[in-house]
Amino acid sequence: MSTGTDTRRGRKNEPQRTCVACRRKADQRLLVRLVRSPEGEVLVDHPHRLGGRGAYVCSSMSCVTRAAKGRHLSQLVGGPVAPLDPAALKALITDRIERRVVELLAAASRSRKAAIGADAAAQSLRAGCRLVVVATDASPRVRRDIDDLALRSGTAVLEFGDRSQLGSAFGRSVVAAVAVTDDGLAEAVRHELEMLRGLTLAQQRKSEPSQRDRTALERAT
Repeated sequence: MSTGTDTRRGRKNEPQRTCVACRRKADQRLLVRLVRSPEGEVLVDHPHRLGGRGAYVCSSMSCVTRAAKGRHLSQLVGGPVAPLDPAALKALITDRIERRVVELLAAASRSRKAAIGADAAAQSLRAGCRLVVVATDASPRVRRDIDDLALRSGTAVLEFGDRSQLGSAFGRSVVAAVAVTDDGLAEAVRHELEMLRGLTLAQQRKSEPSQRDRTALERAT
C-alpha cells in the first residue's frame, strides 16, 4: 500500500527534509512546504517555487494538525504567522494539491497525452495506458466499465473531484474519466492524488476501505 508520504519511490539524490510535526525525514517532493507571506499569513508552496525559509509537513491529517498547533512553526518560516486551525490549514493544502492535479491534467491534454471522456479512457485502457482518473460522481456504468478494463490490464484507477472539477482541467463542463498516457505525467498525477488521500486517512481509520479503494491502491503500488 502506498501513501503520499511514502519514501520508497524516492528519486536518487532527492533533497531530504524533515516534517515539522512528526520529525520524520523524507524526500522533499513527498512533503508539503509552508512559507510565510509578507503579511504574516501561512502560504502553501506546492510545488516548491517560492524562495525564503519554509517548513515542511507530511500530507497526513495528524501531521497537519500538529503543525497548525505547533508554536515553533513561526521560527521555521522566518517570522510570526497568523493563528491557523488544523481544518483551515488542511483546506489550504487540499486546495493547492487539487489545483496542481488540474494543472498536470491540463498539461497532459496540451501535449496530447490524455484521453478525455469515459469512452476515450476505455479505449486508452485497451491500448495500455498507465493511469485513469475517474470523477467521484461518474455513473455506475462508467465505473464498472473502467474497473473491468483496468483489472485486466493492471492499470491504476484513482478518483478525483466530481465531473465538473475534472472537466475544468480541459475547458469542458463535465468529464467523467480521463486516461493519462505519458509515464512521467501519470506518475506525477498519481503522486498528487496519493497526497490528497493522505489528508483523509485519519477520517477513514474507523472503517475499512471500500473494495474499490483497496483495488485502486493495490494497482498503484
